[in-house]
Parts: sequence; structure tokens; C-alpha cells
Amino acid sequence: MAVIELGEPAPVTDEPTAPHRWRPRPWLITAVALLCVVALTGSARPHGGRPGRILWSAPIAAEDQITVAGDAVLQQRTGWTSELTVYDLATGALRWRTGDAPLTRVLPSPADAVVLVVDDQGVATPNRDGGTVTARRSADGATVWQQPGTVLTADAGLALIADHDTRGWVIRLRQVRVADGAALWRRSIAPARDVLVEPTRDGHFGRVLTVTNGRIDLYRWADGVPSASGRVTLAPDSLLSAVHGRLRADRYATAGITSTWYDLTDFRQLGTIDAGTVPAVECGPLVCRAGPASVTATEAGTGREVWRRTDVAGFALVTADRLLLIATDGSTRTLVDPATGRALATHVPGEVVADDTVRDSVLLLHDTRSPAGRSAAVRLDLTTGAWRTLGLLPSIRDPRRCVGTAAGLLLCQDNNRMLVATVPV
Repeated sequence: MAVIELGEPAPVTDEPTAPHRWRPRPWLITAVALLCVVALTGSARPHGGRPGRILWSAPIAAEDQITVAGDAVLQQRTGWTSELTVYDLATGALRWRTGDAPLTRVLPSPADAVVLVVDDQGVATPNRDGGTVTARRSADGATVWQQPGTVLTADAGLALIADHDTRGWVIRLRQVRVADGAALWRRSIAPARDVLVEPTRDGHFGRVLTVTNGRIDLYRWADGVPSASGRVTLAPDSLLSAVHGRLRADRYATAGITSTWYDLTDFRQLGTIDAGTVPAVECGPLVCRAGPASVTATEAGTGREVWRRTDVAGFALVTADRLLLIATDGSTRTLVDPATGRALATHVPGEVVADDTVRDSVLLLHDTRSPAGRSAAVRLDLTTGAWRTLGLLPSIRDPRRCVGTAAGLLLCQDNNRMLVATVPV
């Protein structure tokens, strides 16, 4: 099938500049907020292939939350009234709607054709039930199972459910099979304010972390068996996350965000960054931060600057082994190896469309000038840096409010409506 090529990636000749020497003192780095992205106004004229088109649309309210669940679209409305409406992804046909039970959030489990409906309004409220989890079939809304507690996360057909005390602290954990609700393991824990799940590099879960006043306990995701424990110094208002064997604690204040990293092997403090108004990000083995006209990467343990690029000024996409950075022109992207800062592709046009179903490439959309009022779709290979324009589709006002699906369709939120469109091929 013919596909028009609108241009090849520009030759990559710009390499990261030599790092500055680091002085042995606590990190004091001010990161500047990521630059706003300016819509691209390039032209695209495909001479073949099949253009994208809108399959269906439906009205939504500004506060509605839209989620893809396999072959279904979930429209969640909360507030004075709670309602979940489920549509067929391909046709837009209404499958089912429920307003018969309170809900605060939903978690899809596409592999099991199940939607987990969570009501955790009773958590930390005396004489309340402490939350309820209901598994409903995405096809017709029938209840598959119901259990007390709240779902903390779900992955690959498994869900982690927590029971809380009257303060809202987690006191018990259990892992259940989403398909039938069967418990695979259960564990009582010391009351924990925070429970985190550390992902592995392949995107699945590896360990569960519980945090209580600086005490860290680690459990294996597979069977709930304790694997390590230690203690770190944490401020009560810290927001915590765990990735790649490190615990990260962010503190938000008027002056900006302070981020501190701890090693989850020996629980020593690795370093601290005063990151301004936007926190730094983990980029492969390093920590990256964006300034007004540069992106830099440093070692978490030593603070040594490894690389710096002055042709970029923000993050468009961060994966375990790739960075897609916002070029200083605001309208194009640069693909970088985070370990070295070397550019793999430059001048890639468009805004990234979120898509958890594809790991080796990414779709970008940008407005066109001729013909006017259309959007062009670009596919970027994250391994090689090769990219090409696929074709045109009706105008998508904000690609950042779109998600890709396993069916190869786009689900977008456009002001007061949601729409599903095909991707040009």
C-alpha cells in the first residue's frame, strides 16, 4: 500500500555537550517548567493509502473521565451522582449503564473482559464499610464478584486489594485473580500510610512496598513473601513512588519541588534535587531535568552530570530506555538515548498520543496547513528513530487528550464530546 513520505529525519550531527564538573556538595538544581508545546503547521499530502476517519462520537461533560477497556469505552461520571456508561469501541453502541451503586473510580482488566468498579468513599470513615470492589462484565454489566476493600492496582489479570483501619491506613493486602475473584495470597501488615507497587523494566509489577513513618517493607508481587525491610527519613507530606530499585520522595512547597532518592537495596539516601516547579524524571539509569533551553542528565548517587543537550527544553515521552524531548522550536521532537544523550532522530513533527498497547513505536499527530483543518499522523520507531507520515485524518484539536487502543483506533476527548477514529494506513 502506497504511503507518502513527507520528509526524512534530518541528519543527526548534534551530540550532547561535555558535562560540567560536579562539586561535592548537596544538589541544588532549579528545574524550570516544561515548555508549552506549539501546534505544528506543516503540510501533508498523502498520494495513497487509506485516510483516517471518525467512526462515532458521543456527548460528554467536562468532568467525565474516559477510559478504554479492551473493546469497550468507559464513561465515568462522579460527583453528586455517580454513573458508569459503557460503549462498544468499534461501533459506539451503548452496552450498559449503571447508576445503581456509588463509585469513585474504575479499573479495566481487558484480558478478562471485566471492569473493576471501586467505591472507596467509606475509607477512613467510622461505621462505614471501608470500601467495596465489584467486578462487572464489560459486555453486559453483569456482576462477576464483589468483595470488601479497595483496589490499589491491577495488572495482567491480577488485582491488589487493601483493607483499611478507621484512619484510612492499610492493614491487610491480598492479591486476587480478576477473572473470578479468587485470592492468590493474603498478608496482614503493619499499618501503612502508603502502599506502592514497583514496576519491572518490562512494564509489569515486581514488588509491593509499604511505608510507615519511614519504615519500608518490601514484598514479592508474585506471592506476597517479605523480601527486605529498612528505614529512611521521610517528611510526613512526601509523595512517594518506586521505580528501578529506587524510592523517590517528592515534597511540594511554595518555592518548588524537592525530590529525594533512596536505594531500595541498602536504603541509603542517594541524592536530593531542588527541582523548581516541575519534578525531575527517571530516565533510564539517570535522573533528567528540563531547563528553559536544555535538558540534563545526572547520576542519582553522585550528582555527576553525564550529558546535556541545548537543542531541547522539555519531555514529551519517557520510557525505560528512550527519551522523546521537545525541541527548542516547540513544534518538533528529538528522540534520545537516555544513557548517553545521543540523538536517534530529530525534527519529528507532532504531539505524542498515549498508547500502552504498543511499546516499540509511538504515534504523533500534528495540524496541517495544506489542506487546512486536518491532522497528519506520524509513526516513530523508538528503537531505530525512523519515522514516516502515515496520512491524514479529521482535525484532532488536542492529541494529548487521545489514547491509542489495541484495536488500532484512537479515542479522543474533544471539548464536550468524545470520538473514536481510525488511524491512517
